[in-house]
Amino acid sequence: MAEVPLNPAELAEALNGFTDINFQLPDPEDEQIPEFDFENQVDNAWKVCDRFDLQTDIWRGRILRTVRDREKKGGEGRGTGFLNWLKEREIGKSQAYSLIELANSADTLIQQGDLDPNSIRNFSKRAFVETAKASPEVQQMVTDAAASGDRITRREVKQLSDEWMAMNSDLLPEEVKEKASTGSLPSRYLAPLVKEMEKLSPSHQSEIQKEVAENPDVDTVKQLTSDAKNLSKYLDAAAQVQALNQSHLDMEMALEESLRVGCLGT
Repeated sequence: MAEVPLNPAELAEALNGFTDINFQLPDPEDEQIPEFDFENQVDNAWKVCDRFDLQTDIWRGRILRTVRDREKKGGEGRGTGFLNWLKEREIGKSQAYSLIELANSADTLIQQGDLDPNSIRNFSKRAFVETAKASPEVQQMVTDAAASGDRITRREVKQLSDEWMAMNSDLLPEEVKEKASTGSLPSRYLAPLVKEMEKLSPSHQSEIQKEVAENPDVDTVKQLTSDAKNLSKYLDAAAQVQALNQSHLDMEMALEESLRVGCLGT
């Protein structure tokens, strides 16, 4: 992911709204507090902590990125100085790069103008990263939802991504898209199928398209997703077996016929 630096003024703007952490926790022994009110107060307090955790980790990622880039510019080479900096502060390498990825995600979305800095508080950390990886159309839907005050988690981002893929992929027949639009065929089952079909040749794709168009139901979609995944793996493996390549066996034709008659597993 390309790193998009922000100037101090932009960074300060991104912190607006994160300077007040003031809440009262309910007394757990006070039986006069209704259960609903108790849970609501605790939930609100937890969300405030989540908000500060996210912004703190974004800033930690920016700090780590700055140290790493300084090392690239004039360090000892091979990132040794950066690794020593992490070691001194007892920060794991994977943790450091996870924080840097989070900072990159935040800076990218803000710099592109897709995200109001004040909406950052509505995201979970994992949702931020998933949003930055998503297509521009999905990013816009997610940031619009965040701007309206919706709480954004990784699950919401994945759901929107799946819905967009199901309704816009050229690999899915219209019969399937129609079922997806009405909710009778959940998009969460269609997205994995599309991803597996993208790995296959047009001839294999057409067989799967024909089958799913004739039986646009969840069981068929799940079975075809498994078949497509296995087919892709077998084709990759066959390409590495020189003995098969040198023989007269047409592996793609054999696998296509196996898929057609339903004995791909065998």
